[in-house]
Amino acid sequence: MLIQQKANVCSTSKSLQTPLHFAAEMGHVDVVASLLDAAGKQLIVMKDQGNWTPLHHAAEQGSVDIVELLIFVSFLCDPAPAPPSPSFHFSATAAPHPCC
Repeated sequence: MLIQQKANVCSTSKSLQTPLHFAAEMGHVDVVASLLDAAGKQLIVMKDQGNWTPLHHAAEQGSVDIVELLIFVSFLCDPAPAPPSPSFHFSATAAPHPCC
């Protein structure tokens, strides 16, 4: 609904979290997909005050669908190989979740 009203999906809270950070942390895959459609990779790479991306938040919560979606969209936007990011390291070393 906010997207339809032309809300700024790149706005941040005082802790520098975007709507994508919140949606990823709360496990709302449909909202994550809508936000990505509206803003794309620009939101994926934004870091909050703790230096976390939405991928960090999704991985911490064990939101497998969101982790996969964020990785997939990141790859579509930039298919060039890159060194593993701290997000992937966090995903692999956090408490065991099905995504790890």
